[in-house]
Amino acid sequence: MLLIVVLVLGCEVERPPDRTSKAMTGSIAEKESNELDAIYILEESDMPWGDYGSILVHGMSAHLGRRGGEDGPIQLERTGPFVPPITFPGIGDIIVTNDVKQEMVKAGFRGIRFRPVEKARIVEVRWEEWDLTAPEPPYYPEGGEPEGFILNKPHSAELAAVVGDLWEVVLSDSAEMVRHEKPESLDVKFTYVEGSWNGSDLFSVPQNGYKYASARAKAWLEKNAGEWVSFRNGTEH
Repeated sequence: MLLIVVLVLGCEVERPPDRTSKAMTGSIAEKESNELDAIYILEESDMPWGDYGSILVHGMSAHLGRRGGEDGPIQLERTGPFVPPITFPGIGDIIVTNDVKQEMVKAGFRGIRFRPVEKARIVEVRWEEWDLTAPEPPYYPEGGEPEGFILNKPHSAELAAVVGDLWEVVLSDSAEMVRHEKPESLDVKFTYVEGSWNGSDLFSVPQNGYKYASARAKAWLEKNAGEWVSFRNGTEH
């Protein structure tokens, strides 16, 4: 197997297997109308091992918070050198690799912007080489908490350089939902307010913390990052 080695500060860091080498294709901006066909809730795909798998795949954005306040960059803590094309490290947060960011711009995603991510702690755990069908990971971090996969190891600047630039996908409130509560239970449901969508392809709403996608954004993400995303009905949920 061919190994590509990058020399950084006199250290050798082996690049991870490229699981995103397939060319990303397709424009989502084929419709000019703001007519809504359907909207979907964008979520992470099912990963093995519960919270342990989620930490390995997505990392953490809430532990250190944002530098300088709510409009500052995410201080990301995660594993490397492999980073999936799209990850969800915290409630409402979406992070993409530099390659995916460039392809999203080319594809014509509407209503989003990008903010650089600060790689505060990048640690070496090559979980993508593990047997992801196994009932448990090959080991658990000392202390037993999922966050230990990351917090028990020091930051590696060399590894962070191999990971490359990461970007937060910044969403804005672009539709309205009606909140329905049942006094006799804790169930809360939401329904889309017809005509309130402004045409954004990825967006939030002021009534909850979900991330929403248009039908064309859903199709693009399923084609180009389908292993890492899942969707469910966002019109009524």
